[in-house]
Amino acid sequence: MSVLLRMNSFKHSFSPAELKIFQYVEKNPEQASHMTAKQLAQAANVSAPSVVRFTKKIGYTSLTD
Repeated sequence: MSVLLRMNSFKHSFSPAELKIFQYVEKNPEQASHMTAKQLAQAANVSAPSVVRFTKKIGYTSLTD
């Protein structure tokens, strides 16, 4: 399953911060795929821990998965 499909399957349970991350990644998949958690957090206007929680929520152990 692609990352975008996986994210879509969890969309209904996202917090406001996680929804911002989802929206950023959905609109900018190529850029997001090369970002660190800190960079993605800045781009989505959320905290780095929110990115880590988001990553775990959609079933990955880390952002690099």
